[in-house]
Amino acid sequence: MGQRSAILARILGFDGWRVEEHFFETKDGERVAPVGSFRLFRGTLLVLRVEPRWRQRCSQCGEVCPVLHEEGSAKPRRWRDLTWGDHHVVIEYATRRVKCQSCDAHCVEMVAWADPRQRTTRRLQQRIALDCSAAPLSHVAERYGMSWSAVRRAEAQAIARWERTRPPPVLTQVGVDEKYLGRRNKLDEKFVTIVSDLSTGEPMWIGMGRRIETLAAWLDTLSDDDKQRIDLFAMDMHAPFYEAIDRVPGLEHVAIVHDAFHNWETLVRRARGYRDHQYLLRKLRFMVANPLRTRAGRDVFADLDQVTQLAA
Repeated sequence: MGQRSAILARILGFDGWRVEEHFFETKDGERVAPVGSFRLFRGTLLVLRVEPRWRQRCSQCGEVCPVLHEEGSAKPRRWRDLTWGDHHVVIEYATRRVKCQSCDAHCVEMVAWADPRQRTTRRLQQRIALDCSAAPLSHVAERYGMSWSAVRRAEAQAIARWERTRPPPVLTQVGVDEKYLGRRNKLDEKFVTIVSDLSTGEPMWIGMGRRIETLAAWLDTLSDDDKQRIDLFAMDMHAPFYEAIDRVPGLEHVAIVHDAFHNWETLVRRARGYRDHQYLLRKLRFMVANPLRTRAGRDVFADLDQVTQLAA
């Protein structure tokens, strides 16, 4: 391996692989080479043809496979990688089929840069997923010179890999809210119910509708240990949500609280015509400082309704 190939292999960054050949291609697949001090056109493809230095491994279990099932007949495959400067990069390699003695599988060997049945590298998928979280999909596709469907598949693969490899979250504080799908929605349901983890802000579950059965479908998936860890539900004043939580045994200890927006909105709506504004202010402070709880006097607005009737 020459000095230039060694530098390219170091930049590529995959142990156990060397760059056997490198060249530039146009979009039509024609090889081109720089002439003198003239630079190649922006968007010219850089192809890195690699070869393994270590023994092959099974792509199913990761064990070393000394026995080859098939060699030399596979067509070279290409994987899109991160951009180098102004040039898109692809990795080219003719994979071999191995016979694994550990899991008894006949599969394509493992490559260091991509998951099985993928045509983009893991690090490119990770970058695409991060870009899609901050920009429209069409802009990301234009940036990487890929189709919309290819960008969507790469993003989905990166998110699925992140979900598999991260530690399972411990759910202690739960947020429940409904989302209106808009007037142009063609579905039978006009709302969706979203369950989120308030500690991290991550959505945990989405269900169609906002009925008792909708939230109960998620509550049924909780184990007894999961129910004991939960100490708080934050949601609006939609009655079916209360009923769904009340019907589930094991959640008697859970507090139900409202956010400041719904507290203030309800107070303003129910306290129209109040003459004692100081009482209204004290009531709001009490509601914010004392969370609404289940099973024991949870309708804190009942007293406010009585006072409203007396003050009218």
